[in-house]
Amino acid sequence: MTRDWQEAIARGDIAELAALLADGADIDARDKHGQTAVMLAAAAGDARVVEFLAVHGADLDHIAKYGLSAV
Repeated sequence: MTRDWQEAIARGDIAELAALLADGADIDARDKHGQTAVMLAAAAGDARVVEFLAVHGADLDHIAKYGLSAV
């Protein structure tokens, strides 16, 4: 997961996420803990970002460290 992608998730910046996706960002990139953007947004309670990522094809069933998933 790139720093730009992770920061856009943390800010809930959908416009930046859309721009990064248009530039080829991996929607299912993982952070150092194996968490995806959907997982980070869900943990932060950011339903707008979760919905944006889901609509754009993010994997909703990814299992990260300790068996956790966004679902």
